[in-house]
Amino acid sequence: MKGSHDISHDITHGLNYFGDIRCHTNEIMLGFSLCSLSSSFWMWAERLSCHFR
Repeated sequence: MKGSHDISHDITHGLNYFGDIRCHTNEIMLGFSLCSLSSSFWMWAERLSCHFR
């Protein structure tokens, strides 16, 4: 028979685990958006430099 402390500890541990997954997913999404932002920025800069040449 598990005590209430053990159960709450398991729940906390599980929530922390899902929180970690969510954080990693956010980091990955942020990385992808930063990559696409930087690539679109460079394309835009290239067009601009062509325009002002």
